[in-house]
Amino acid sequence: MLEREVSRGAFYTTLERLEAKGRLTWDTVRGTAGRQGAPERRLTVTRQGLDDLRAARQSLLDMWAGLEAVLDKGRR
Repeated sequence: MLEREVSRGAFYTTLERLEAKGRLTWDTVRGTAGRQGAPERRLTVTRQGLDDLRAARQSLLDMWAGLEAVLDKGRR
């Protein structure tokens, strides 16, 4: 969506910050043959993280709802 690349370091830094804030948790699972035995980190979004996502989504929907009339007006 942003049409830009994000470095792996920036990605994991963001995930670590979200973990520190209690928005997600990490589990490490045993590696598979397809991963040549390398362990895999799996994340789970916490209830607080889901609540925050829902609130952010609703904020965006509320902002867009206020713009519908303006955006539609420009089409006529």
